[in-house]
Amino acid sequence: MGFETFLIPNINHMDTLLALAESAPREEGTHITEAAVVGCRSLQRLIAEPGFIRTVVDLAAARLDRSGSDTDEFKSLVRSYENFESFLRIEQEIMTKAGFFPDVAKQIMQLGQLMRESILARAQPASEIIDQVRLLRDQACNLSQALIKEGQKKQDWAITKQRVRKILIGTGGAALVGLNAVAALITGAPTAGLTVAGAAVSGAIGGSIISSATSPVEKSQSRSADA
Repeated sequence: MGFETFLIPNINHMDTLLALAESAPREEGTHITEAAVVGCRSLQRLIAEPGFIRTVVDLAAARLDRSGSDTDEFKSLVRSYENFESFLRIEQEIMTKAGFFPDVAKQIMQLGQLMRESILARAQPASEIIDQVRLLRDQACNLSQALIKEGQKKQDWAITKQRVRKILIGTGGAALVGLNAVAALITGAPTAGLTVAGAAVSGAIGGSIISSATSPVEKSQSRSADA
């Protein structure tokens, strides 16, 4: 276990704060602001963790064979829709056992399901994933600082809440990179159902989720999320 051990409780805490924002409208701004601060601090700590950088680099390498192409094991898990769906079910179970709130694990895996085509299309370099985490950190910290400065000034809290939700899910993608990676990469043996290839797929899903989290929130998206 590594960096995911501090990320998972913080992700759950953010989810709780966003739920409180819905149940206590008078304190909505306070709870959303606190969730943004937790996201900022979590990502600041993550990007400073040598273990995270090392794991991203190792998983990016584990995806490829000596010719620079995806390994047969990696392709077998992703190219087949049935295999990929089965992998996601196992991954969601692992996430829940690792401490993710079940609903949060489900949300992350639902987004992971949408990443299959992009994962097949290209392998994200480790440097790109790390840069995307830095971008997500900057977005989270800029948002939290702005919210602290503005206090309870009137604003579109629905959009702000959705922005924080994206930060939460992106941070979940980063935690996903760490689950099972260390043991699988060191031993080369199955760990909780995941092989080295499985850990590489998990890392690819996590990287894609992180990148997705840095995209802007559209007003129509925030309205549908809160409908």
